[in-house]
Amino acid sequence: MNRFKLFLLCLVMMTNSFYPTTVNGRLLVNAINDSLMNAKIQINTNTGTDDMGGATIVIKFDSTKFYLPSTLAADTHYVFHNFSGGNYSLAFVTKPFPNEFWINIELESNNNGTIVSGSNSWTDVVTIKMKSTGNQPNSFINFNVNSPFWAIFDGNNSTTWESGVFSQISSVEDDSQLPIAYSLDQNFPNPFNPSTRIRFTIAKETEVKLVVYNVVGELIRELVNNKIAAGNHEFTFKSDGLPSGTYIYKLEANNEFISVKKMILLK
Repeated sequence: MNRFKLFLLCLVMMTNSFYPTTVNGRLLVNAINDSLMNAKIQINTNTGTDDMGGATIVIKFDSTKFYLPSTLAADTHYVFHNFSGGNYSLAFVTKPFPNEFWINIELESNNNGTIVSGSNSWTDVVTIKMKSTGNQPNSFINFNVNSPFWAIFDGNNSTTWESGVFSQISSVEDDSQLPIAYSLDQNFPNPFNPSTRIRFTIAKETEVKLVVYNVVGELIRELVNNKIAAGNHEFTFKSDGLPSGTYIYKLEANNEFISVKKMILLK
């Protein structure tokens, strides 16, 4: 190795040592009603955007103030927010102790990692749906940063990010008001087999129609065709009897909102 290359290598090593990636975390709690709290876990980095690899994030809570069952089910007890780009393999939340839950995220084999925001913004990781006694939860839930199992890796899944500031409750928001906009999310998983979930938001109670077509416009399935209450909704589309291919799903909310998206069935 010539002197110039050696100089560059030393410069890179010095730069990395002076400017390591530091990951910060915060908890944002939404008060749904007197007995239900949604605890949203969010992270960012202080070195600009970066991609997250595998992670185990440990949260400790006061089990006399919140209730979570021993076995946690996706979409029932927690909802992930880091799948929109399709970058992560399946992740799960476990409750190894009465007063802790662990968020376990694994990197896909292609080493694509969810892009984590820089310090000017926050990336949502997961929302935990916790039953509450109705008391203000500020001192009852926090990141257990002293846990030996706690770690977040970068996109190559080999370098542990340094821990920055992990705050407890950054704020408590009243989330009982109705959503202000309509939306239709990309189905997950996608591609899928044998089923996939379709989520949408309705701004007010109205007639809603959610249907699935094939690529030549033939109606395949009618998932919803009735009045739906305002809020967030999810329906499962099963591929029973359907061949592999591209399908279209369409959401109509009265005469105020229409949205169409594609999904892929791979058998």
